[in-house]
Amino acid sequence: EDISGSGEEINPFASIQGGINFSQEGNSILVNPGTYQETIDYINKEIHVVSQSGAALTIIDGGGNGPVVKMWGESTEPTLRGFTIQNGSAHEGGGLDIYCNGVIDSCIITDNETPTYFGGGAYVHAGTPTISNTIFKNNESFYGGAGIYLYGTQALVENCIFENNHSYDM
Repeated sequence: EDISGSGEEINPFASIQGGINFSQEGNSILVNPGTYQETIDYINKEIHVVSQSGAALTIIDGGGNGPVVKMWGESTEPTLRGFTIQNGSAHEGGGLDIYCNGVIDSCIITDNETPTYFGGGAYVHAGTPTISNTIFKNNESFYGGAGIYLYGTQALVENCIFENNHSYDM
């Protein structure tokens, strides 16, 4: 739990998760540039997490502690814009674990893994999310979908780049 900061511009939360926990439906969380050593969970909220300086300068590093970003709540439409998502490791969805109608835009999904299953960079379970202008690189999975694995979804993936993603059992 993030007990420092008030969430105001002059006294921001120390973590992105602190902002998410404090937020209400429809809120936007503006994130300053930097590297955030954490994983985040939207906790079924329809909120918008947006970096102020783009993916090259705003990094969420999961440190191998599960999916870096968890977006669940099939009827919600949360947003993640302008982040590098790295060093996630999970059974499914090392970088992104998506089960909603969310928006992922202008992100870099890199160096994530699923050593036992699918979706090293992202695992999309359901819903109709939109993933655009995003780079998936250097992600690994045991089975398929090293960059992204789509299952039971009508996701729209547009203007994305996939490079150097590898599955071991393919």
